[in-house]
Amino acid sequence: MSDEKVLFKPDTEEPDPKSKVSYLEHISYRLKLPAPLKCESEKGLLSTNELRELTNEIAFFVDGAKLDDESIGSYQFGLKTRFNKAEDEKFNFLHARDWNDFSKPQLAQVISLLLRFQLITKEEVAADDNHGFHIGESNGAIYLPFYKEIYHRLPHPSLGSEDFELTKESISERELKRITDKKTISELIDMHKDPSKDGTMVPEFQRDNTQWARGNRQLMVDSIMHNIPMPALVLGKSEDRPEDPWQIIDGHQRLTTMLFFVDDENKDYFPVFSGEFYHTLPTWARKRFDDYEFIVEKVIAKSDHHLSSLYERYNDSGKKMTQPQIRVALFHEISALHHYLLSMAGGPILFKRPKARIRLGIHENIDYRANRASALRSLLPTTSKPRPDERFQLRKVTERIYDLWCRIVGYCNYRELEGNRTEFPTAKEAINTVFHHFRHGSTANKIVERLDYIIRECATLYGDHAFCSMKALVDPDDPDKTVWEIRKSTHGWAAQVQCAGIWNLTDVNLSLLAHNPDTFQNEWAEFCKAEIAQQRQNSKSIWAAQEKWQKKVLDIISSINSRHLEEEDSPKRKQLFAAVELALSLDAAGRKAVMSMWKLEKSPEEYEFLMKELDEMS
Repeated sequence: MSDEKVLFKPDTEEPDPKSKVSYLEHISYRLKLPAPLKCESEKGLLSTNELRELTNEIAFFVDGAKLDDESIGSYQFGLKTRFNKAEDEKFNFLHARDWNDFSKPQLAQVISLLLRFQLITKEEVAADDNHGFHIGESNGAIYLPFYKEIYHRLPHPSLGSEDFELTKESISERELKRITDKKTISELIDMHKDPSKDGTMVPEFQRDNTQWARGNRQLMVDSIMHNIPMPALVLGKSEDRPEDPWQIIDGHQRLTTMLFFVDDENKDYFPVFSGEFYHTLPTWARKRFDDYEFIVEKVIAKSDHHLSSLYERYNDSGKKMTQPQIRVALFHEISALHHYLLSMAGGPILFKRPKARIRLGIHENIDYRANRASALRSLLPTTSKPRPDERFQLRKVTERIYDLWCRIVGYCNYRELEGNRTEFPTAKEAINTVFHHFRHGSTANKIVERLDYIIRECATLYGDHAFCSMKALVDPDDPDKTVWEIRKSTHGWAAQVQCAGIWNLTDVNLSLLAHNPDTFQNEWAEFCKAEIAQQRQNSKSIWAAQEKWQKKVLDIISSINSRHLEEEDSPKRKQLFAAVELALSLDAAGRKAVMSMWKLEKSPEEYEFLMKELDEMS
């Protein structure tokens, strides 16, 4: 069962949001199973026995109980009493002694009890209700939200007990210093305007302040006016930089709402429900708002890394953070490569933190890289140029471009680094490895120079296909025929494979491909149809496609070179004949030196041609 040493791990970092099979794989991973849960259906439709096995695994994970042994009766009764369901008739089935008689809805109820969520049946939901139901009571059909609920209720394996060893030493290493205080809204607004160590700042990696709609902001002001308690604000800094302002770890949206409400010069200035703005409120009402007190928790972390991890922990519990958002937080203080890529995506560039720029070794180049963002983004399909506000806070469009640059750099460089141990690493593993390796600007600058160059070359070499995949359509004139067209938007996997295919090519070979665009683009189109457009994306398929395309590109270059050498009047052929004649004019030592130079500088096809002609003409 779950105590096997070798555990199953899915190929993707996160489940495919539309795939039950993908969610089952990730549920298996979170249950720490040696193999994925069995499911005969290709669509992820669990049979009763397969759902019973899932229930067994969850019971074992939660309670260490096996529901198919002799203790089944007492365990089931314990479930009913433990979760206060003794008087609920719909849980009477728990009195049954035969585990094998449980129906799919009953098994789903057991899972909902174990993982503490309310099971929603299709019959309970009104026809016009958009709330996702979990299971059909009448037909036992299990719907995608059920799999999602289980997945989100199970902890990630990385949060296991090995990370929280209960010793004085391990606790001391990560222990936070806490200062609990109370601050009025007026004081909090003043702190936000204060750039000193006593003030507050929004870290550039914080999600943008458009997460809350106006209605949510109005509701918060209404709660303040009625003196309803609010969650504490959490501010943090690290022992590495005690002179920095306090970073807002949790409470960004609340603080933003306060600032928007009182600032009539801000474009997001808004009224409360009565239509009154802050400056038109009576004096007593403004004072009531200004004097409202928040509990403020100030925490001092041992290091920048611990502070970033704290941000991730707080913000991953509500609206789930994406992998790029987590990455931005984790590497914000420790990786120059991260900052270069973020700036090239149009994002924040540490405007107000010159010391951090110097410490990371990016002070001299970060502005130049930022100035390249507009030109680079203009090469991507359906992508707008950076807006000024993207430079101050992470926006969704910035996040998307940043993630694309990260993936290209990660997949193009991972295999070249020492200590690379995973054959098919996930994007997270590849990117994290590369980010850790290029932590200082002196080394990271070389990588982003190459990225800039490769993005521009990609746009030229692949033409209309650049950064795009393809899709199959039914021919309107012939239903039995498939036609292909280029997708209109940027496709991450395709873009990544395209860039990896040319990342290590010499300028000579890149020029050769540029002079044969039809050949190169036609080869890519056929490759994309076969290896990307209709394939399921996971770690193994991503790396397989990349390696196949890299080899294919070398084959294309070899074919073009061979073709040029066969053309009687080609400039390349004439150039090589001249090289042979020069070699023939030299003595044996000089000829040997020239031959060694050919082997180093010429392509395999050119070297073979030269040696053959030299042999025939000697």
